[in-house]
Amino acid sequence: MSDIFELTSIEPPELRRDYRSELKNSRTELASKMVMLREARLEPTPEIIVTAQFLIFMGLPSRSTPDRVIRKSTRMADGSQIVVTFTAMHEDVKLPYGSDVNMLHWMINRAIQTGSPFVSWETAQEYLSWMNLSKGGRTLKDLRARFERIAGLAITVQRTNSTDVETFVMPIVRASRLPKSVKAQKNVSIDRAEAQKQTQPRGLMFDESFFKDFIAYNVPMLKALLLLVSERPQLQQYIGFLGWRSWAASSPTLIPWANLREQLWHGDSNERRIKQRFKETIQALRIAWPELQAEARPKGLWLAPPLKGIQFIPSLPGPSRRTTPKQLRAGGGGLFSVADVANQG
Repeated sequence: MSDIFELTSIEPPELRRDYRSELKNSRTELASKMVMLREARLEPTPEIIVTAQFLIFMGLPSRSTPDRVIRKSTRMADGSQIVVTFTAMHEDVKLPYGSDVNMLHWMINRAIQTGSPFVSWETAQEYLSWMNLSKGGRTLKDLRARFERIAGLAITVQRTNSTDVETFVMPIVRASRLPKSVKAQKNVSIDRAEAQKQTQPRGLMFDESFFKDFIAYNVPMLKALLLLVSERPQLQQYIGFLGWRSWAASSPTLIPWANLREQLWHGDSNERRIKQRFKETIQALRIAWPELQAEARPKGLWLAPPLKGIQFIPSLPGPSRRTTPKQLRAGGGGLFSVADVANQG
């Protein structure tokens, strides 16, 4: 007869986390995703979306924050300064954060494609399929929450030069209409007035000024970048930033860490940390884009035009080639409407 097993303790054994192993696994996973990103960017016709310029050069918070207002700034090559203030307008709704930016990218791209500032709730649900997400009740609830945070965001843009201070205040969304519940309503009797309301389109209407701004100032992004690092919004932003500053650079440039902290790094004054994050991003991105010329140097981020002129999106035209929004919507030959980013380098 086998020995009787004696339970000596009802407490489960304490498990120690193997941080070294977790870090190794994380780096291996990231390297694999960068290999897939390289394959995607080298495809003859990679799938591309177009988004607002400020989301690449300023960006939203990477994680949830109790702050109702955050400010980011950047200095242009001509000496003028741009300060962008993000404000949560609704009392019980936070600022958009994290992966919310993916949905905002998608909605801006849809608005540019259709030439309309209105994005319907039904269309927004197509985002789930586009991002390979399930359409269960929990996912729809999360989608609605993202919709609400985006709809409650306002931005103030202040441009200061040697003679003037220009200020523009824009809600991202002018109006929205969402279903009260994300669950399908079955066997619910409604009166005629309520039935008429339900025929009204649900969705959001981008503010006209904001719509005109991203029609005029937009940048392309690889869909693969959004899919592969959707859970790492900060890494996604840094890759987008490196790709576009490299594209804009006509010669080598050094961006001081203090300037980058004001522009990208919300709620952290530690310059050593932002330097380390860029160092790690550059190492990873070189797997997908070996031609990248960037270094995290002691005094700042050094950038130069990519080797052999091969951009992160190889089919992307140089800064001197621009197209109109009309040409963009027509999808003419892989050309994109791009902002005058070269003036920032």
